[in-house]
Amino acid sequence: MKQEESNILKQLGKDSGFQVPEHFFADFSKNLMDSLPEVKITETPKPSRWVRLRPYVYMAAMFAGIWCMMKVFYGFNSDKTKTVNTEMTADSPANGKSAIMQDQNKIDDNAMLNYQDSINAAMQRQTQK
Repeated sequence: MKQEESNILKQLGKDSGFQVPEHFFADFSKNLMDSLPEVKITETPKPSRWVRLRPYVYMAAMFAGIWCMMKVFYGFNSDKTKTVNTEMTADSPANGKSAIMQDQNKIDDNAMLNYQDSINAAMQRQTQK
């Protein structure tokens, strides 16, 4: 195998067949710069105030939209609990555990009244039929 390789190298030689012209790299950068077209450099215009503030305005609008959606989705359910909580905090004493227990009792009483109202309404519907 080595004998065959040496025979091939002897026949073809180590020359690749490609040659660089004389003084090619000496004038390379000059020739390259001469062949490129002229480019006019223009200053970029200053962005207007709106272009600079636009991302912040959009972000503020996005957060306002999220806040409005949360008010719509969670606002209807929390209106009743807010009124109950404000009434409880106005009547309840400032000490910790007793105020929490009183708040819980008022909420339970409220739930029981709502339950009783729904039972009474169902009974009235049954008697009307």
